[in-house]
This record gives sequence, structure tokens and C-alpha cells, in this order.
Amino acid sequence: ASKSDHHIRLAEGDDLISMLVLEEGKKVFTVTENGYGKRSDISEYRVTNRGGKGIRNIRISDKTGLAVNVSAVAESSHLIVTTKNGTIIRTPVEDVSTYGRDSQGVRVIRLRKGDAVMDVALLREEHFVDSDDEIVETSDEGITSLDAEGQSSSSVEMTGEGSPDESSEIED
Repeated sequence: ASKSDHHIRLAEGDDLISMLVLEEGKKVFTVTENGYGKRSDISEYRVTNRGGKGIRNIRISDKTGLAVNVSAVAESSHLIVTTKNGTIIRTPVEDVSTYGRDSQGVRVIRLRKGDAVMDVALLREEHFVDSDDEIVETSDEGITSLDAEGQSSSSVEMTGEGSPDESSEIED
């Protein structure tokens, strides 16, 4: 039989959204639902005991919205931020300023009314696209494969069910 143990005591209305193993040379990167984000030095975070209340990581307000993602990042990493309405941006980690852990940060992505940040993916340097790699674009019309110069090399239209229509593939 397993036993339940309280490792952190959350206040009413608080949620745990992430746990990190902090490594030397990395920073804590936080993004909020309204597009604000920041990097913080790991030295800003103290070690807490089991059953503690945790540590405030970002100052939230109506302007920033709630935190949606916390990641441990290296300076050479890039972030891919996705929104509820389908906007996706890629930004180098080093372009976002470093602030204290209890600050609100800066705008990482400008959002349209009614949109919100849904998630953030970390893209490490070894996953960057080389100029010889194929780039794939998607849209409501289908999937387009682009070569390194951005020229269309093939296209697949989507049928009513959202699956590719194999007969619509176009070759150069």
C-alpha cells in the first residue's frame, strides 16, 4: 500500500504547475498567460523543507495573468510559445531579460484580445534547424514542405476530416 505525504502545502487557490531540477549554469524561465516572462538566477531560490509553502516565483497581477510554464533553460536555448488561438513564436532565451524571482518580467509575446499563452516548449541548440533541413508549414489549407530557401517543394491538401488527401501532392 502506498502512503500519501505532503511535500508542499499550497495556499487556497494556488496550483503547482512545474517542478525543476536546477543545474549550475541554467536559469529559471517563467511565462504567464498574458504573455509576460522572465529569466531568474537559480541563486534567487532557496531550498525548502518538506511540507513548506514553496517560494513565490513571479509577481502575478491582472496585467500578467497566471503563470503557465516554468522551465530550466540554458542561454543558448530558444523558446517556442504557443497561444490558445494558434499563434506560435520562437524567441532566443538570451533576448529575455533576467529579473529577480519576485518580479513580473517583460512582455515575451503580444497577444490579440481574447488570446492567451497556453504552453512553452524548450528548443535546445542541438535541435535547431540547419539550412539543409526541410521546414514544414501548416495552415487550414494543408501542409506545405519548404526547402532551405523557403521555396515550396511539396504540398498536401487536407480533406474534410482533416486527413491528408494523398492525390493532392504536388511535385516541383
